[in-house]
Amino acid sequence: MRTGQAFFGHVMEIKDRVDYLFIPRVVCINRKTVYCPKFLGLPDMIRHSITDVPPVIDIRMDTREGPFALLKAYLEIGGIFGAGKLSIYRAYRKACRILDRYKKLLRNGWNPHEAINLLDRPGAVSAKPPEPGLKFAVLGYPYNIYDSFINVNMLDKLRRMGVSVITAENISPFLLARQKSCGLPKRLFWTFSDLALKAAHLLFRQGRVDGVLHLTASGAGRTLIEQVH
Repeated sequence: MRTGQAFFGHVMEIKDRVDYLFIPRVVCINRKTVYCPKFLGLPDMIRHSITDVPPVIDIRMDTREGPFALLKAYLEIGGIFGAGKLSIYRAYRKACRILDRYKKLLRNGWNPHEAINLLDRPGAVSAKPPEPGLKFAVLGYPYNIYDSFINVNMLDKLRRMGVSVITAENISPFLLARQKSCGLPKRLFWTFSDLALKAAHLLFRQGRVDGVLHLTASGAGRTLIEQVH
């Protein structure tokens, strides 16, 4: 399913139940790759395509603008609600600590839904999910991989078949960064495509998986699962 189709559906579902829509204009968060235009244009598409939407908060986030770019963005967001800079900074630091905890859970093999549920449990950071015999990598855009409606509950179906799943989010960013161009003439500049490619090359080279499922979005709006050899 295309980004716009999925995102528009989510907005239509919640727009009458919220006071604001937080749709940040995320350009770059790793100082290297950028998000493709379909993400950058989402705030404008929502404003001009759906009637009666609440105010859209579309703060630009681009770490190429300096080491404090994200903090500046959050200060701007907090200012919309009248919060003071000290209060915003404290909230930002608390969020960073929780994010670090969340990322550790991902590195241990939990998927994002599981990691969120484990955040408040003491000692959960060191816990790891059980690993059945077969292990498949599932690669693609996160909004396809982790949305059970869009992917027809693929991850749970794999687990019920005795297959453990690893995704790009489960791999250390340091290891992915070392993959560089993966033999291509030049580096991919789209963030999610770059991560999927690097994860596939790393996992195949290390022999850590028995197969790779590439979950992609077709032009007809269907979710496809392509076996990558």
